[in-house]
Amino acid sequence: MTLQDVTAGMRAVRPARPPSAISDAHRNAVDCYHFPEHVHYTVVQDSVIFMDLRADQYSLLTGEKARLFATLFMPAPGAIERALLVDPSNPGANTGARSALLTELLNGHLLARGVDPTPMTRQSLPLPCEDFLAAGNTDLPRVRLRHVRRFLTACLVSAWRLRHRSIEDTVRAVERRRRFRTPEHPPDLSELRRVVALFHRMRPLFPKDALCLFDSLALLEFLARYGCFPHWVFAVTLNPWSAHCWVQYADVALNEDAERARHYTVILVA
Repeated sequence: MTLQDVTAGMRAVRPARPPSAISDAHRNAVDCYHFPEHVHYTVVQDSVIFMDLRADQYSLLTGEKARLFATLFMPAPGAIERALLVDPSNPGANTGARSALLTELLNGHLLARGVDPTPMTRQSLPLPCEDFLAAGNTDLPRVRLRHVRRFLTACLVSAWRLRHRSIEDTVRAVERRRRFRTPEHPPDLSELRRVVALFHRMRPLFPKDALCLFDSLALLEFLARYGCFPHWVFAVTLNPWSAHCWVQYADVALNEDAERARHYTVILVA
């Protein structure tokens, strides 16, 4: 199962301190590990779901492995959930099972040894309270050539990216653009609704199946041409298994039903 087949989200994490913030004494007393930048995870019920952007796939820990994962790690000071410390003297941990789990995560490139060399801050968003799905019924100005040109450009760029670039590169590009081009003032919600409605109205012009990954990226590209840079949210459910993504601004889902979105657990906010 790959991110191209289905898409996925991550809960909020406090900013990590730089590696120097972890004292030498503390580091010498425990084994240091960290989750690479391309790996995201979340806990759903009694399972742990990993999203590996570089490998373009999901992984799952269940049962005893998930319970061991939850109890094995001590969060590193100031680096919650990304830099992790494993206490080798923990009497409550099964040494053999612990070593096997660590080896499995290391071999799967879901975990790396040492202190995280690039501590980072995770984005977080509230689950959506409303959505713009009814925006297509909004009274719209006439669809003009400039709207069609921007729409088709957004769709072509998105289709090319998903075909010729990795999902990791694509997600990073969206993050960089929002970080460096976010306007000083928040967008007017009525204008944002109008632009989203334009996108939904023109969507039949581009002959591609409705897939959340493509539609979300195309909407992000379209909105960027109007100076708006919302977030790309990836999320998962277990029963039944589903991975999904949508575009969100503040607590408004732009291309997903808000009630449906609230059934998912977020694993990444890009």
